[in-house]
Parts: sequence; structure tokens; C-alpha cells
Amino acid sequence: MDHGRGEGEASFDASETRTTRSPGLVPAPYGRACANCARAKCRCIYPEGGPNCERCLRLKRECVPSATVRRRNGRRPQISRAAQLEEKLEDIVALLRRQNNPLATTATAHRLTPAPGPSGAPPIPHVAPTPADDLGVNTPAPSTHSTMSTNADHGPVTAVPPLASDHAPPRCSPRITCNGSLLGHVFDPQNVNTSGTAPPPPPDPIAVLMSCCYKLTSIEAEMNLQKFRTHMLVFMPFVYLPASMTSDRLRELSPLLWFNIMTITCRKLERQVFMSDAATQYVAQKMLIESEKSLDLLLGLLAYLCWAYGHREGKPYISVMASLVKSLVFDLGLNRMVLEPFAPHVKYQFPEGRGLVAPAKENTLEERRAALAAFCVTSQASDILKRIDSLIWTSHLDESLQILSQQREWDGDDLLVAQVKIQLVLEQLSRSIYQSRISGPPTYYLSALRSQLQTIRAQLPDHLQKHDTIRSQMYYTELCIIQGSLINLKSPSPFNPDFQRYELLEACLTAIAAWFDMHFSIEDEFYVGMAFNHWCHMAHCVMMLYRLTLLDDPSWDRYKVKERLDIISVCDELARRFKSCCRTEGDQFSRGIKIIRSMKKGFMAEWAAAESKAGVNTQAVFQGTQRSESGPVGMVVDEVPADGQLTMPLFSINDPESWLADLLNMDWEP
Repeated sequence: MDHGRGEGEASFDASETRTTRSPGLVPAPYGRACANCARAKCRCIYPEGGPNCERCLRLKRECVPSATVRRRNGRRPQISRAAQLEEKLEDIVALLRRQNNPLATTATAHRLTPAPGPSGAPPIPHVAPTPADDLGVNTPAPSTHSTMSTNADHGPVTAVPPLASDHAPPRCSPRITCNGSLLGHVFDPQNVNTSGTAPPPPPDPIAVLMSCCYKLTSIEAEMNLQKFRTHMLVFMPFVYLPASMTSDRLRELSPLLWFNIMTITCRKLERQVFMSDAATQYVAQKMLIESEKSLDLLLGLLAYLCWAYGHREGKPYISVMASLVKSLVFDLGLNRMVLEPFAPHVKYQFPEGRGLVAPAKENTLEERRAALAAFCVTSQASDILKRIDSLIWTSHLDESLQILSQQREWDGDDLLVAQVKIQLVLEQLSRSIYQSRISGPPTYYLSALRSQLQTIRAQLPDHLQKHDTIRSQMYYTELCIIQGSLINLKSPSPFNPDFQRYELLEACLTAIAAWFDMHFSIEDEFYVGMAFNHWCHMAHCVMMLYRLTLLDDPSWDRYKVKERLDIISVCDELARRFKSCCRTEGDQFSRGIKIIRSMKKGFMAEWAAAESKAGVNTQAVFQGTQRSESGPVGMVVDEVPADGQLTMPLFSINDPESWLADLLNMDWEP
């Protein structure tokens, strides 16, 4: 306790304050009052030369000096930020030990008791070896890599070693086991370079991808690349691969593009699924974790999206991948004009190499081609899914379209330019329908779009006039424009029929028949290379034909529709084509066969229900039905199921996901 002059002055009585100090008396120095005066909080005064104070003499008490030491505030040791983080990590390590081994909580607490460290340093945790550690019982051998085990309830489990201790034996250092591998990588000793040597070079990304798949021979890789050139790029020519480009050279220049080409051309479903998963993890690592942006990533994602039906069943990925494509286009600056090196409104000029904007860089033809393909693919995904926006068309993309048409490197450039022009018409139609959902787009606007489509058709090069991909997009876009015109028409009246409506319905049927005639003219070997948007267009045409066949309108002849384009015959022909292309159980063609058969039964049940009111023999209607002279002869169909139940939801224009999700083997529910 601190006993000073202030305390004595505050406690002595008033009589002493009024008297003057007697000669020969000396007050005790600060902090040197005797024990009695200090206890009584009185002023301690000593006579000159006397050993006892004046108060103890007066009260006849033994004057004992108080054994006090002045309390001083010492400086606290400065703890660095790194030391504080180490203490927190040690607390997490101890917590993980207790969670994984509740019985060893007490022992762990004793083993992690901090030992005093040097002056000014934080305490060092002392890990004392336990008998189990000394004997090496139940202790895994040390390793520089994290070990993985499988847990039936919690998935992969990563065994992670704790922080090293100078007191614990190196061979018996305890290890921590935590569910999941994310936290394990934080404590993984292989991520900490303690030897002072340079870290090893990063592994080849394609070697990492191929490590979880299988080894391709040079002959197989060249065959897959040639198949991609001849059977797939004819549907979406987003990249130019000259004949001199070998598989090894493409792998060196664009590793992800090469890997995805090998994935979508793989003939074995199991391998294809594993390779698809590896490509997805690679994209996530590069884009989300490493924040990398490159043209190879963009081209690889375009290949992934265009042939999206060969990937693993699961959560929706088309919208996610389309968003990543747009993000890469933005980051690479492929959709905007080239910027000047300095801002014109800034007077101060920075030193060379330190401008506000990166130096101007002209886009290459490869970059322009990728940007146009990105617009086309994202616009198709937006039109089909109705849940994401497409890449916004800019003046720079318009410039790229003109440059690519003038500086073409191969026939695929003409095909891509035509596809983008047609997709622009469909994009304008989709936006106009969305903006005028109630009344529909104006008639003059639809007429302008139809005229624009005819202009594109007339300006096509000779080698594209009868190209199946262009014809398919033309017929589909024309069908969508006609559907937009039907929105403006009111419901028919039996007393005042709308002949314009019937004209549009007839035009719909003509466009659908033309689309299927084109589709069935394609050889079966090219079915494996059709992009995902082609199958979506097919589903749309099937559903529109179904609606026209069962349209309940006294002035609409449904039998004429069946004579011209029988939906049952169309389903049979589609199933036959799918069967000829089916390679293994579980691929997109085997799934398509089941879906088509289920749809056919549903259509027959709906037709039977509609005709039962009129007393028409449904079996007689279906037997021996033929398509028009331009199409293949229909096949004899199965009888209507007794229960009349449909095993899956029908495809719907307003909800196209049920039919298509099953065909593409994915769950589109978020």
C-alpha cells in the first residue's frame, strides 16, 4: 500500500493543522511513515535524532517502520501482429482437438499450457509428449502432404498436422482431423516454406486435369480434334482451327479449349462425366480463386456451353457458365471500344507507363470471333431459359461483325456472321415481347423484323444459302416472329372469325414443317455435333405442333394439320434417329428416346380425350397416318395407354424447362 504525505495531510485532526510546526520536529519522508501512523492514516513526525515518531512516543507504542515498496507501472511487452495471429491459430488448433477427441480435452489443455517466453515476447505454447506420443500409438506417420480419408456421413476428411513444437518428438507429432478440406489447407505444412529454398514450380494445369481422367493417345487426340472440326464447328464456329493445327500444338496454346474439345468428343460417358467435372473445377480455380482472365478460358467456356448436354446431372450450370462468359468478355475488354492511353479531360499527364488507362490495343480476329460467339451463345441461353440477360450488343461488337465479314479467314467466319445477324433479330424480338407483355409488340415492329430477316436471307453467300444451321435458325426465328404476331390478336368469335389469325396459324405450321424437313435431312452422324440451342429449337417446334394439332377452334381443321404434319410420325422419326445415334445407356440420345416415347403417349391420350366428345374412333385416326409428301412416311404407333397418364410433364412454351432439362440431364431448379 502506498503511504504518502497526501494521505497524512488528509487524515490528521484540525488542531494539528492550526498549530505551527514545533522546532526540532521533522516529518517522515514520502512513503517512510511508521506502521502505526500509516495504519491510522496520521501524519508521522520524528523528533530530530530520535528513532521513534512523536505520535508513538505520546501513545507509548512501539514505533516500527512500515515495510512498503512503491508500486510502479511497468511497461507491457509489445506483441507483434504475427504473434497475436499465432496465438489465435493455437486456440483454433486446441478447439479442433477437443471437438474430434472429447475424452482428451483435459489432457489437451495441460499439453497446451503456455510456457513463459523471453522478455517482450508472447508465451510459447509447450506441447508435452504424452505416453501415446512416446510409444507412437495411434499416431499417423509424419507426411508433407495432407492425407485424405472418406467419411460416409461428412464426405472427405482431411488430416492436418498441428503447429510444430520444439519440445515434442518430430516422429510423434500429433495431427488434427477436421471435416472438409478448406480449413485443412490453411494448416497444411506443405503450404509453408520453412526450408528457405525456392518453392517448386506450379504443375502443368492440363496435367492436373488429366490426372483425374485418363490418358489420351496422340492418335485419339487427333481423331477427336478432326471430329470437332467437321461435325461440331459447323453448328457454332466460335474458333478457327486450321488444318495445320495439331492436337499437341492446340494443347500448348489453349489448354482449356483443348481439354473441353477432348471432353465433348469423348465416346465413353463415364470418362466424359469425369472430364467435365475436372474442367468445372479448373474454371472455378482459375476464375474465382486466382482471378485469371484469358482468351483460353473464354474459348473453353464457349465449348462447354455450346455442347452442354454431355455434362454431369445436377444443379443448373448453363446460366452460371453464361454469366462467366459475360464476365470474361467484360474483363478482356472485347465488347467495348479501344480506349485512349490518357483521359482527355485530365490536364496532368502521368509519366510514361503510368497513365489512367492501359495503352490502346487492337483486338485480334480471334478475339473478335470469340466476342461475337459469346453474344450468340448468351443470347440463345437467355431466349431459352428466360432467367438471364444476354451480352449487351455494343458498337464495338458491331464493328467486330463488320471486320470479321470483310477479313474472313475461313468459311466458318461467314457462318458465324450470319448466325449473329439472325440472333440479333431474335434478341430484338425477345426484348420487345418482354417490354410489351400485355399487349404484345406492335404490328409494324414485327413486320420490320420479318423484313430484316428476309434481307439477311437474301445477302447470304452462296455456300450458306442451303446450310442446315442457317436454315434451322431462319425457320425458328420466323416461327417466333409469327408467335409474336399472335399475341396481338383477340380470341376468335364464332360469329366474326378473324381470318388474319388463321393466316398466322397456317404460317406457323408452314415454318414448323420446314424446320422438321430440314432437321430430318441432316445425316445421323452429325447429330452428335448439334449444339444445345438446336435441341431447344426442336423442343419448341414439337410443342407448337402439339398446340396446333389440339387447337380447339371450330374454324380450324385439326385433321388437315395431321395430314400435313402428324405429330405422332414426327415423334417416331425422332426416336428412330436418336436410336441410331445412341452409343451407351444414359447419354443424351437414350434419354431423348424415353422422353419422345413418353411425349407420344401423352399426345395420343390428349387427342383421344379431345375426340371422345365427337365420337371419333381414335385408333382409326392414328393407324396408317402419313406426313406430307415433303416429309418421311409415318410409322405405325403404339396403342393409347389404358391409364392415359403421362410419365413426365409436357413441354410448355411458358415453362420449357421440364422437357429440356431431362433431355440435357440437369436439374434446373435453383
